[in-house]
Amino acid sequence: MTMSSEQKLKRAIQLLSIDLVINILLGCAMLHLTLPGMGITIKVILIMISALIYAFFIWQINLKQNWARITSMIIFIGNLLGTAQSYATFNNISSIMNNFGLSHTALVIVYLIIPIIQRIIEGTALYFLFTKDTSKLFKKKSK
Repeated sequence: MTMSSEQKLKRAIQLLSIDLVINILLGCAMLHLTLPGMGITIKVILIMISALIYAFFIWQINLKQNWARITSMIIFIGNLLGTAQSYATFNNISSIMNNFGLSHTALVIVYLIIPIIQRIIEGTALYFLFTKDTSKLFKKKSK
């Protein structure tokens, strides 16, 4: 069964919303691990600001704003590079984070598995947003 362009857009919005929730939960779970010299209040504010920006992009995509769709693709590419970087530096991170009492399994889940799941979710959402029929939804309408 094929999906209509509106269904693909709706599915992409759902996937991006799931990714937003994962980002918030992961950010909260890692509060004590990231940016060690910064207070927890500032970290929570940063998480909220980034979540609001992401939610804004999702909202704009839902409104069929082409710039938001293209910007999301650029951010996705940056996320892919960031994920690749985290794999490259995982051994260094692992030895540092073991000092916080985290097990190797927890580190693998937080730094390797969850980012892979997020990139799959984001990539699938972008696939739906950039299919030929869905792309037509983002074209400017002539007045």
